[in-house]
Amino acid sequence: MTSEMTRQSILNAVERIGSLAEIHVARSIGIETDSPIARDGKSIETREAIELIDYLQRRIGQSLVASGDALQALARSLQAPALQTSPGGIARDVNESAAIVCWLTDFETPLEERLHRASRRWLTDLEEARKLAVFTLQTDPANPSFQADLNDLIGKEIEVREWIEQVGLEARLMLSSTELLNRVFDAEFEYRLFSNLSHGNPYALQGLRRMQHEADSAATAFFYWIAASVDPFSKALMSYVRYLRPHDEADLEATINRLFDDAGIAEGEVRKHLRASTVPFGTEQY
Repeated sequence: MTSEMTRQSILNAVERIGSLAEIHVARSIGIETDSPIARDGKSIETREAIELIDYLQRRIGQSLVASGDALQALARSLQAPALQTSPGGIARDVNESAAIVCWLTDFETPLEERLHRASRRWLTDLEEARKLAVFTLQTDPANPSFQADLNDLIGKEIEVREWIEQVGLEARLMLSSTELLNRVFDAEFEYRLFSNLSHGNPYALQGLRRMQHEADSAATAFFYWIAASVDPFSKALMSYVRYLRPHDEADLEATINRLFDDAGIAEGEVRKHLRASTVPFGTEQY
């Protein structure tokens, strides 16, 4: 098999793995199972706690789809001719959303902690949406729909804070993306590398060029990029299915393993390639 055929095989498999997110999220909508989240819903009685659980379920589904979308976009961005900086930003998106999924679906933590995580994510989402609505309103202050959107977000944020207080939780700040990636995947290195590349840091770019020049083949160079994203996305997808559709876990794992095998991806070694191939910044002219 030629290098180009190998690369295309890898990229096709990555797209197919990413597309699994929408399939499993669609299957999970409105489903009644004995999953951890279903048991959570049966074990709580207050409306406020149920609202937090409902948001938790919606949020993990949305994050998984976002991660899958970004993974498919990453595969497309790596088609020849190669781009330099865009894949870094896309890979960062894959990892960020995947980390949110794993953090929110960690059903080995107590229910109270999961409610706490849901509340932290919800407040952060509302805050970010409110800031966006403020800037939107500034573009056309006379637009009544823009003002109504802002008022709705402010009202919802007040309501959610009241729910958190009534459930007996303390409002906390959301973890930063770097903290979350490091805690969930031990992937601070990858996150910082992707951030540097997406910002166009010339010292990070020179490391990428060295990596591409020293790779055994074009397929290997592209593999460095996708390796650091396929693994966390796959973990997020498996975590999501265990949380909402545990009866699908074995079939999903077999599907992912088959795609890995078809593409020649060694699941247990995906990140070491990226770390081993990245030279220290500032060691050559850019």
